[in-house]
Amino acid sequence: MNNNDDTKPGKCNHCEKPGHWKRDCRIFKKEQEEKKSTSGLALIGVQRKNKEINDSYKWYVDSGASDHMTNRKEWFVDYKHFDVHSLVRIGDGKHIMAVGKGNINIHTYVDNKYDKAKIKGYLENVLYVPDLKVNLFSCGAYLDKGITMVTDSKSCSFKINNRVIAVGVRENKLFTMLIKTDISQEIGHCANVAVKKLTLEYWHKILCHQNVKHVREYLKHNEI
Repeated sequence: MNNNDDTKPGKCNHCEKPGHWKRDCRIFKKEQEEKKSTSGLALIGVQRKNKEINDSYKWYVDSGASDHMTNRKEWFVDYKHFDVHSLVRIGDGKHIMAVGKGNINIHTYVDNKYDKAKIKGYLENVLYVPDLKVNLFSCGAYLDKGITMVTDSKSCSFKINNRVIAVGVRENKLFTMLIKTDISQEIGHCANVAVKKLTLEYWHKILCHQNVKHVREYLKHNEI
């Protein structure tokens, strides 16, 4: 009979409670499951060839993405190539390469339809990620600007001063933004142009043509 106690579990390296190993820890397992359930859309878009989400013109809301991302280089205005490529984390914890960034002219539609209430604007500092299979719309990129997000089971909306500036609708358990890319490049110019002076008119365009009073309030609130 072997009385060696070396194989008996001691103190868990995760929860620091005795009697089990980390691999058997219920707290550790629960945390891992939560990470899987809240991982961003990037995992789905990059790692899987799902026919339901491979539309190259659509923007899918990704709560896990720190930036807007696309593989459509031809959409960019004010594009700047990175001297040193940047690693972008995707939903499963892996990384892919972003090689540049810029602005993309868009029209947003705020009445849950593509034929009404069109607003002209652009997505700012979008990352160009050649290996990405879908366009990712970052919630965080909007929220960091002081824009609020409201969601329900069928749609999501983004607001400034209670005015809706962008809307997404739920399709196949994913939120798709009601956005169309404007490739006419009416705002800005093509690659490698000088950075625009941050005038009141410039912010007026960024904030989807809000009135001057609301623009001033937004800039003051965000200390810009």
